[in-house]
Amino acid sequence: MKFRLGFTALAIATLAGISAASAIGFRTLHVFTDKQGGFTSAALALGPNGNLYGVTEATVFSVAPKGKFQLIHRFGNLDGVDGEWSGVVFDSAGNMFGTTQSAHGFGSGVYGTVFEIDSTGQETILHQFTPAPNGSVPLQGLTFDSLGNLYGTTSKGGLACHCGTVFRITTAGDFTLLHSFAPTEGALPWGGRLIIDHEGNLFGVTNQQGPNNCATGIGCGTIYKLDTSGLLTVLYAFQGGNDGSQPQGSLLADGSGNLYGTTFYGGGGSACSFGCGTIYKLAPDGTETVLYAFQDGSDGAFPEAGLVRDSAGNFYGVAFEGGDKLCRSGGNGCGTVFELTANGQFSVLHTFKATDGANPAGELLLSKRTLFGTTATGGGTGCGGNGCGTVFRVVL
Repeated sequence: MKFRLGFTALAIATLAGISAASAIGFRTLHVFTDKQGGFTSAALALGPNGNLYGVTEATVFSVAPKGKFQLIHRFGNLDGVDGEWSGVVFDSAGNMFGTTQSAHGFGSGVYGTVFEIDSTGQETILHQFTPAPNGSVPLQGLTFDSLGNLYGTTSKGGLACHCGTVFRITTAGDFTLLHSFAPTEGALPWGGRLIIDHEGNLFGVTNQQGPNNCATGIGCGTIYKLDTSGLLTVLYAFQGGNDGSQPQGSLLADGSGNLYGTTFYGGGGSACSFGCGTIYKLAPDGTETVLYAFQDGSDGAFPEAGLVRDSAGNFYGVAFEGGDKLCRSGGNGCGTVFELTANGQFSVLHTFKATDGANPAGELLLSKRTLFGTTATGGGTGCGGNGCGTVFRVVL
């Protein structure tokens, strides 16, 4: 199928369209300490026991829906560190799989791992990344296909420009390099995870490079498809203006073949040097529509994470900054939780105040009309003074 790369400015919401949210119940479930690790920036996973599972810079943890915290694993030596961007996924037997972006110090020669933690808490390293050609520094989570294979990306390395790679790995540790990014295809895939359609095609985003120049000087990023033969197609190349730039969260697909996501910059928000970020839709013909452009006001700014969607077609997500500009010195704001309804109405569900968390960077988990998420900082004064982050819930 051929795609036409285009942009339409229809249905762009503005600050005038923001409404106050209703029937919201926010609660901080857990505040991380220095010893527990912090800076978690990935989506939580719902375990088979109903608990929430995630990864910090140093640990794998679980939090019960009412807030009970349990340390599952502490990384060290060559089994990896800095897994806060990846999160974990579960197989049908209750085993967890994830990635770390480095081992214990770059002097080890290991630039990331793929790990498994079984239902008893025992860790197994399935793969250790070394520099090119297979890629290094994985900054995305993993995705299962219907056959039980895992797919992911690395943010660096590869055969072309050290722009990153796409890989497949089995639960037995058999590793296959599927694609190395070229500069015109994009670079630095990170945040969120790949999605797979019913034919086995992979879809994702790159944060930088691509065919268009950006005001940031690093390229605007792309949306891509990698088919089962290994052919990569750029579905959309961001232009860096009103259409957005620097996407880094997971894509979300609907039943009609549309893709939805966020960009960190762009959208025309004048309060931010390169724009404050967008929520967008990409149609199967390659036409992009901006559904909302952030303004760095009460709505928030710089959405790092992708979106989740309920059965009524409403979208939910987080903005990394913005909201309450007085929550910390510097005036950047601590971020927001937002809703964009199916008819385009934008609402702020929660504004972070630092004491309850700050800088949400991971995608939300929607379960039974409750959103669960994490913040990378806030919640206290640990981890250098800005707090180690939190786990929170929002009841809709």
